[in-house]
Amino acid sequence: MSVAGAPLLVAAAGAGEGYLIWSGGQVSITESALIHAGAVFTLVYFGMRSRREHGLIRSILSSVVAFANGQRSVDALRVSEDFGPIGQTYNRILEERDEIARQELAASIENGDEPIEQASGELQTAIDGMWHGLALFDPTGKATVLNGAIRVQLGIERDPAIGTPYSHLFSDEAIIKALDSILSNQKRQQNTFEVRRGENEVETILRVSVKPAMRGGALVFVEDITQQHAADEARSNVVAHTTHELRTPLSNIRLYVEEALDAPEGDQEIRSRSLNVINQETRRLERMIEDMLSVSEIESGSLKLHVGDIRLDALFQELTEDYQASATDKGMTLSFDLPPKLPVIQGDRQKFEVALHNLIGNAIKYTPTGGAVSVSVREDADMLLIEVADTGIGIGEDEIERIFERFYRANDPLVSDETGTGLGLTLAREVARLHGGDIVVESDPGNGSKFSLTVPLPEKLSAAA
Repeated sequence: MSVAGAPLLVAAAGAGEGYLIWSGGQVSITESALIHAGAVFTLVYFGMRSRREHGLIRSILSSVVAFANGQRSVDALRVSEDFGPIGQTYNRILEERDEIARQELAASIENGDEPIEQASGELQTAIDGMWHGLALFDPTGKATVLNGAIRVQLGIERDPAIGTPYSHLFSDEAIIKALDSILSNQKRQQNTFEVRRGENEVETILRVSVKPAMRGGALVFVEDITQQHAADEARSNVVAHTTHELRTPLSNIRLYVEEALDAPEGDQEIRSRSLNVINQETRRLERMIEDMLSVSEIESGSLKLHVGDIRLDALFQELTEDYQASATDKGMTLSFDLPPKLPVIQGDRQKFEVALHNLIGNAIKYTPTGGAVSVSVREDADMLLIEVADTGIGIGEDEIERIFERFYRANDPLVSDETGTGLGLTLAREVARLHGGDIVVESDPGNGSKFSLTVPLPEKLSAAA
């Protein structure tokens, strides 16, 4: 869509004079918006006298005039960020206009609205800036448009010239077959399919659309959907794992409720044991739900801390009570090496507790019978250091950072045998970083791992505030 005769308004601060220049050509809605944005900025500052403000106005005027004369490069049009919020906002408008223009171009070409026979100059630059791969062929099968993305996505090693036949460009049989069908007029309708390139962890999944173009040609449009596939697979896995994780504590709660109800009158030992298990499993359910909600907040960028005092002595007392029984049941040793007096730190107690639960719970989960898990706390300079070490299965060097990714689960068969959502470590590290600290890992496959969580002590938190 375009606007005929859109006005290019240029106001020059100085002696109080203003100029209105009428540009007679056709400009798009996004171009008109940019021109008027420059005019608005100029008018807002019209009449101001400081040298800095004059410099901002002159820069924006120069940019708008260059735009009116056909310049479309964002780098050439942007003004200095030193001009502050106004200059930065103007640059953001440039970037947004450029992105909208690219999207409009991609949609227009994909829908066959643009009768492009050969791309060059500014148009080729715009096409090369598209995220999606694009190739356009004339009725004889020769390329009239090729952008950089499609060369990378489909592994076209050399830099082919315009006019190269599609049979010399593509090696994927599905693409060649679809182009054959369209260009021979056998089946002039869109054909969409997936193409996989690479192997194992470096595999790329592409969605390829081959469709008829204007004047009897054909268009190939390629979209990288690797991340989309990974996200879909992760969602399926997390639903399956979460369902299993929820079923276990719910089953335990039901069984121990039945045991308490069936216990002989006056048998307080059975009822007390049942209530303890029900309480533990209920808290386990709460932590799982808290994990999922918190990770959802991380994705939306809304995860916030409710800062208050965290009494570490009370917190570690609860952690000891929560995990000592499960460690004993599994036939392993769980020890806490705590200083005589634990400090009171500032932070979100609930989220900090969830982070520690995830670290200790994982250590117990991935340590076999007869192993040991140790938790130690000490002050290191101006940081509080909490270390959770185990003698479990360990983590491969290539997976040390990946274990903090959402939904990621290590490839070790011993890990896949254990249930889990793949969210705990993601949340634990995010909580540590929100508190001004971090989590790092040291691991030796087959011999165990050590997770070190650091957070600033109160003095540093006060100084930072």
